[in-house]
Formats: sequence, structure tokens, C-alpha cells
Amino acid sequence: MHTEQSETWLDRFPVEIVFEIFDYLSSNDILYTFFHFNYRFNTIILQDHRHLTCMKLPPSNSYFWRTIIFAIRSNIQTLIITHPAVWLPLNIFSNLTSIIIDSETEWSLTHIASLFNLNGFKQIYTLKILNASSINANLILPKIFHPQCTLQRFHCEPIINLYHHSHFNNLQSNLNLRTLTINTNHFKDIYHLIQHAFNLKDLTLRLGTLYTYEREYDFSDLMKIKLEKLSITMEQREERKTDDYSISRIDLVRLVSVIRMFSQSLLFLSLNFTDYHIFTDDNLLSNGEQLQMRLLQYLGQLKNFHLNVNIVNYAISNEPYSILSTFRTEFYFQHHWSFGMNRYYLYSLPFKYDELYGFESIELSNSTLLQQKSTLWDRIRTVRLERTDGTVLNDLIHMSYLQTIKIRKCHFVDSNVLYGGRTETSLVQRDLSNSEGQSCLSDTHLSLHTITSVYLTGGDMENDIGSLLRVLPNLNHLVLKHTLLPSMNSSLVKILQEKIQRLEVIFTLGPAELIETSYMYFSNFRYARFTFNFTFNDSILNLRSKLIEKFLKHIPQLISLTIYLVNPTNLAYNDGFFFTPIIQRLEIADIGQNYTMTHIRNSLSFEKIAQTNRTSIILRKTSNRQVFFITFFIFVYFSLVIIFLLF
Repeated sequence: MHTEQSETWLDRFPVEIVFEIFDYLSSNDILYTFFHFNYRFNTIILQDHRHLTCMKLPPSNSYFWRTIIFAIRSNIQTLIITHPAVWLPLNIFSNLTSIIIDSETEWSLTHIASLFNLNGFKQIYTLKILNASSINANLILPKIFHPQCTLQRFHCEPIINLYHHSHFNNLQSNLNLRTLTINTNHFKDIYHLIQHAFNLKDLTLRLGTLYTYEREYDFSDLMKIKLEKLSITMEQREERKTDDYSISRIDLVRLVSVIRMFSQSLLFLSLNFTDYHIFTDDNLLSNGEQLQMRLLQYLGQLKNFHLNVNIVNYAISNEPYSILSTFRTEFYFQHHWSFGMNRYYLYSLPFKYDELYGFESIELSNSTLLQQKSTLWDRIRTVRLERTDGTVLNDLIHMSYLQTIKIRKCHFVDSNVLYGGRTETSLVQRDLSNSEGQSCLSDTHLSLHTITSVYLTGGDMENDIGSLLRVLPNLNHLVLKHTLLPSMNSSLVKILQEKIQRLEVIFTLGPAELIETSYMYFSNFRYARFTFNFTFNDSILNLRSKLIEKFLKHIPQLISLTIYLVNPTNLAYNDGFFFTPIIQRLEIADIGQNYTMTHIRNSLSFEKIAQTNRTSIILRKTSNRQVFFITFFIFVYFSLVIIFLLF
């Protein structure tokens, strides 16, 4: 181990101040910046049991990382895996209890199987799977629902597809499982899973449908499970038609009957149905009195109730007072449950969900909540808006953890999603109009520093979100769907080129010359995701292949580009068949010098070769810059304190 002595200002800081610096850095940044810095910092790091409990596993097994990991391996309790190639045996981490899979690259079946077969997996108590598009149920579920599985918490964000009854045949009881988070398309699938987890206490469901077009199931066995926490979220699925996003009266009745089976043990209930329409005048979720009589009064142990629902009946939604009056009863006052309404959405307060739909014309069931405005919205991470003027954004100041703004202007535009080339006259007019918006937003931009992502569906980027993008200091992620880009002469282009590091685009058809130059808008991004509709049209396929080549060849910072194909007609072909027309048109020989190409199910990924070394260099530069500013600030602060005490 390198132990060369050196004397710096950092060495004069007490350990407490060093730990204050560590609080601003990730464990990987701490190790990459300070390990081998000198003997003192090596000692501090090896004795630090707070900042190094969670670590992101580097994708390469370089000598530098092997040395560090073997030195601190006993400190690591949570391991974040970002790449399918796991090069270290898990049993070297003697205190490892949690694994988080957070990968930009989609995992194949072989990768998932190798993870479960690694030595040391039996000591894992928590497994979280994030950022993968789909998980094969035949492979993963028998590993989770097995008598010898030690997992107590299983969290799976990707959709688990349960197409056949054969998926359930190999499932056995897991009496250790206490917490389960599942994303599946059908409510009936849940029954087949949790009947093998009788000690389950916490169940979080993300569903595509409830019971529509399904026969009624007998859920009476679920009464044996003493469930304490139940959260249900209905989510739209990209492959389904918009008209399918509805819940019937019989759906609600059946759902209520299942929830009431946990009446003796349920302490927490959350129902989030904002993605779905409830087409019924007898909507118990928007009528406090009906909700009390049919469900809540039977849950005698319930302490916390959270609701977030979309009201489709516009005649009723235009009378928020009549709806909220049904929640102003003695029952809700005794439980301290309050509610608010914003246009077509009804929700409990304080707001306990990550995403809020709209932020205009809010009405409250309890006026005293206005005194708690700073705490009503502090859980929100994403807000959906229809406009972004200064008045609306001023209200976002109270959302101290807001990260994402989603704006929907219209469904489609007539041209390509990456459209440019406007006339100079029209551009000047836009800049004049946006200067007014800029002045309205200037007072709020300092409070919008937490926002890093913006989604725009439809509309014109310059007109609709130009002023917003100009006042977001930490913007780095942009998602576009059927959106017009600004002219190349716009001042907004420089912002896009300098700030955007992660780009996601859903493409439509458009002129060839505009597609081929669209890469010029985003010269600094590192990760890209493009979604195309499937087609056999030669001209469109040629345009797409040229677009892919332009991004791969002209964006030097690009690390990963993933292409997704949407097959709206659900043609019965192997997914590889759909990518063949694009692959045949690419200059694979040239691209292969810098990128590896991988096809997994409905995705085609290009990963930069030796990206680990490039990323490490960037990471180290970033880490050193962060440390410099932090230490400089602390040095100045303590110098001023000493001067004040002396004089």
C-alpha cells in the first residue's frame, strides 16, 4: 500500500471536518480521490464505518479498484451493481446484506442467472432491481420464492411478465419475505405470488389492470396474511391503447373486497389511480361518505390513508366544493385525514406521492392546511404542468425535493420530433416573447436548483419551455416526444449543448435533412435512448440508420446509445427480426471500433469500448473539483472564525 508522507492543508483539518467533506461525496468519489492520498487519509478511510457502507461496484477489475475493495470489503453492506459483468465473488464482502441492480444496460437471462448463482448470495437480505425493461418470471421468481432464499425485502421496478400458469408451478414458500414490491400487468398475478409469502408485512403493487375482462378469483386465502402496509398504484402501459386506461365499478367493488380481507392487521393504505379513468357516477374513491361506509370503517387498525385519484366526470370535477364536502365529516376529522383537489385530481394531504398532476386552482377540505404550505408538498419529486409561467413556477419553490418537470402541450405535431430551421424573423419574435417570461422567472431560478430533468410532449421547445430551460441551473436530462426543436440560431441551443447529458427521444417521421443534423443540438450528452415505431419503409429505415451513425460518430462524450422499437400491431416475430433492417444499413465495421453492439429482446444497445477508463478520468476530475471547492470553503470559513476570535 502506498504510504508516502505529505503535508497539505487537508492534513490540518480535524477528522470531524474531513467527515463533513465526505458527506458531500459518494463512497466511490471518496475512495478515488482520497485513498492513497497519504497515510493519514488511508487510516481515516479504513476506520470510517459510516461513509463506506454503500458502494457502487466499478465495471472493471483494474488493479486500483481491486486494491481498494479488498482493503474496505468488510465495511460494505450495500453493493450497487451497474453492469451485468460481476467480476468479484460476493462472499468476499463479509457484511454484505443488500444488492441494488441499477444498470443502464439491459440484463440478459444469463446475467441474472449468474448473479443468483454467485457464492455469497445466500447472505443477502435485500434485493432491488432498477432500470431494466423486463424480467423473465420463469428465471427470477423461483429464486425468490424458495424455502432456502434468505431475502426479506424484494423490490422489482421492471415489469414482471407472467404469461402462463407454468410461471407459478415452481414457486415455493419463502417464510423470510417481509417486504415485496412488484410491477406486473394483472392484479390476479399477485395472488399467485403472495400465497407463498405468509409472513409478508409490506406489499407495494404497480399494476396495469385490475379485473377488467378477467374472471373473479377467490382471494379468501389471503386472510391468513397479516399484512400491515398495502400500496397500490395503477400505471399506464405503453403497449395498450389509451381507451383501455379505465376502471369500472365492478373493478372497484372487487378491489375493496380484497383490501377488507386485511382489516384486522392493516395499518397503512395507499391508493394511487391518477393514471386511470374511473368512468362511473358511483365512484366511491371521489365520495368521502361512500368510501367510509364501503371500506374505511372496516379497517379498524388503519392509521394512515393516502389517496390520489383522477376524476373523469368533468361536471363533477368542476364543483370541487361538493366533492370535498363529503370528506368534511367527523370520521375524517377524528383520523386527521385531510384532502385537496386540483382540477381533475383529488388527493390526500399532506401529499405523500412522488408525482403531482397539475398545480393550479387548489381547493382544500381543511383551510388550516394553508398554514403548513411548506410541508404539504415536500415529498414531490415530479410535477406535471400544462404551462410554465412565473406564477406556476413560484409555487414550485415549496417543493424542496422536486427533480422533474413534465409538460404536455398536445398529442402530435406535423413534423419531426427534432425539427429546426425556422426563419430568422420568427425566431426574433420568439426571443422577444421569451424575454418577458425570463423576467418573470428570474426571481425563482435560485430555488429551482434541485430540478435536473424536463419532459416535453408535443409543442415547441422554444415557445413552451425555452424560458424554463434558461433558469434551471442543474438541468442535465431531457425527454422529448413529438416536440419541435428551436432554430440553430437560438440561444437555447448553447444551453442544450452544454447541459444535457442524458437524452431520451420518441421519434416520428420527418425530412431527411433535419434528422441528419439533429445531433448538433446535443454535443455533450453521454447517454441516449431513442424509441422508434416499427416499419419496413426503406426511406424511413435509411433515415434512422443515418441518425444512429451521426450520434455514434459525432458525439465524443457518448457512452451508451439504446434503441427501442415499439411494435403496435404485436406481430409474431422474433425481436431480432425487427432490428435487422436497421443493422444492415449501419457501417458496423467503423462503429465496431469504438462501440460494442448488444441486442436483448426489444432493445439494441451500443456501449463505448473502454468506457470505464474514460468514465474514471471524468469521475476523478469531477471529484477533485468538488473536493477543492468544499475544502476551500471550509478553510475560508474557519479562517474567518479564528480572525473574529482573535480580534
